[in-house]
Amino acid sequence: MKAKKYTIYVVLIILIAVGIYALTAFPRGGSSLSADQSSSIPTAYVESDTLNASFKMAGRIDQMLVKEGDQVKKGQVLAHLESRELEDKVKQAQAALLAAKSNVSKAKAGVLQAQAGVGQAQATVSAAQAKKSQGTTSVSVTAEASSSQIEQAKAAANAAKAKLDALKSGARPQELEQLQVSVKIAKETLDLTVKNLERAKKLQEAGAATQASLDQATLEHQQAVAKYNAESQKLDMAREGSRKEEITAAEAQYRQALAAVKEAQAGAGKVAVQQEDVKAAQASVEQAQSAVKAAQSTVEQAQSAVAGANAQVAQAEAALQEAQTYLSYTTLYASEDGIIKSKSLSLGEMASAGFPVYTIETSTQRWAKFYVPETSLNGLQAGDTVQIKLLSGGKELKGKVILLESAADFAIQKPSQSSGDKDVRSFGVKVALPDLAASVPTGSTVLFTGKGAQ
Repeated sequence: MKAKKYTIYVVLIILIAVGIYALTAFPRGGSSLSADQSSSIPTAYVESDTLNASFKMAGRIDQMLVKEGDQVKKGQVLAHLESRELEDKVKQAQAALLAAKSNVSKAKAGVLQAQAGVGQAQATVSAAQAKKSQGTTSVSVTAEASSSQIEQAKAAANAAKAKLDALKSGARPQELEQLQVSVKIAKETLDLTVKNLERAKKLQEAGAATQASLDQATLEHQQAVAKYNAESQKLDMAREGSRKEEITAAEAQYRQALAAVKEAQAGAGKVAVQQEDVKAAQASVEQAQSAVKAAQSTVEQAQSAVAGANAQVAQAEAALQEAQTYLSYTTLYASEDGIIKSKSLSLGEMASAGFPVYTIETSTQRWAKFYVPETSLNGLQAGDTVQIKLLSGGKELKGKVILLESAADFAIQKPSQSSGDKDVRSFGVKVALPDLAASVPTGSTVLFTGKGAQ
């Protein structure tokens, strides 16, 4: 295809070479590059890339928004396929996504409720453990107190029994002897205080002692008198024996002590009752702990439900994205700025995936390819700026060399009178035309007038 195009170009160049021979003296900007006045000026045609606009999926064409010859911009909508089914799928996917998100919310609420149940169960465990601890402490305290009360009651009963026995049997000889010694000591102490009191009075009258000394002596005498009288009374009572009313009182005291023993022994029975309460509290603790485990299991199940609901959301989102992607495939967009050169299908026809619906000639990437003799290159290379002139209107513009390549053999000039005795090879010079107005039609003739200012 390219070889045929090149052949046409060469034939056209030969046909117009004579007509433009007189134009070899065109003025050039910068350091010019061209053949001399006896050489022809290289010419070419404005060319551009063409793009095929096609759908990514098959379907029936529902709308065609442009026609041949229309200018289009990149991203402009060109056509639509029928999309009702895909739109329904998008709506279904959106509804499924909303339902999945609602399930996530419900599952999270279930987690919160289950966690609250765990908290309640743990509080019940704490309460049961506290009750058990309190009961255990109470059992321990009650047992110790009951044992102590029994011992104290028995000791009191024994003491009351001993006192009663002593009253009934009277004082023993040893006791009488001890009481007599106490009376004797009290009498000696009394006699001593009498002497001290008399001496204190005399000293006080003589001014040799203070009133405080006399008062102290008087107090000691009074105490000695009271002590002597008490000890003497004890001795007299021991000699006379216990009175009937004393024995009666002792018997009553003994009976009271025995009753206290029975009461203390009855209190020991409360320990067994409290121990049963402790066992019941332990059972409550175990039951509450089981409730905690059950609540924790419920939390795990609720969390699994959340994970499952999240997975449903992800699946629904993927389904929605897929449906939206396929729906987007029903719209055809222009991939570049350009002109609609041809239309391959009509409204209502079936379009296959990848089949060209429109052919777009781009207006942003246009170029021309000149064949320049090697004698006229003078160091021309890719990237250089060159001067181009439109044959129609004579407007000059700048171009940029994007490619240099050797031309085919038919472009070689054989030895002649004008070229001497050597072959002259031509090079294909592809020049980008970024400044070419969109109004200049593709296929217009342009002249290569030389290398422009760099």
